[in-house]
Amino acid sequence: NNRHMKLLKLLLIILLMSIGNLSATDIHGGKDRFEKRYILDAKKMPDLKTQKRLRQSEAWKSFQRSFGNWYVSFDERSGMPHRASGKPIAVNGSNPTLAALSFIQNQLSGFSIPIHDLQFQTENFSGKYYNVFYKQKYQGLDVLNSHVFVKMTPELKVSTFALDVFNISGLSVIPTLSGVQAEDKAKNDFNIQVQKISQPSLKVLPFPTAGSYEFRLVYE
Repeated sequence: NNRHMKLLKLLLIILLMSIGNLSATDIHGGKDRFEKRYILDAKKMPDLKTQKRLRQSEAWKSFQRSFGNWYVSFDERSGMPHRASGKPIAVNGSNPTLAALSFIQNQLSGFSIPIHDLQFQTENFSGKYYNVFYKQKYQGLDVLNSHVFVKMTPELKVSTFALDVFNISGLSVIPTLSGVQAEDKAKNDFNIQVQKISQPSLKVLPFPTAGSYEFRLVYE
């Protein structure tokens, strides 16, 4: 009957969740011994005092004076709005991509966004909203974990945005290690026979520290 069907569906969901959890561990259910993490506080809750201080910044107060009391959650290390949403804002632009760029350049000008370092990624329509995505470059290299997102209504009014961008300066893009040297160091760290390595690609990593980011040249 209907009750039994609901119970079976619930059990199936629990089983799938258990399988998903096992996929992140080894066959004995323990931690992957080769896993290395550089983000150690991924589950850290927002610091209310820091969030309040960032909401008092002139850039955000100016935005609110123009567009009303939007909700915002800041990246506490970069000081940039990680996610913001509110009453939709009409912007200029004949299509979603141009409208998103206009919004970033004009309505968000107070946040000192590195406009010329943004690279368009994709635009899509969910059936209800247009979504436009960018990533950040630094001297031609991808900046890992960078993400600029603008969400708009069909009338091209912005309802949500995200500014995961970084103020990077003075970082040399000349690596100390060659790609081959980096491969050797990575292989030696595993203590097993490595069958295949992807082609090393230079990128910039915003490395989280206490209250800020250090920017490091890395191979991916």
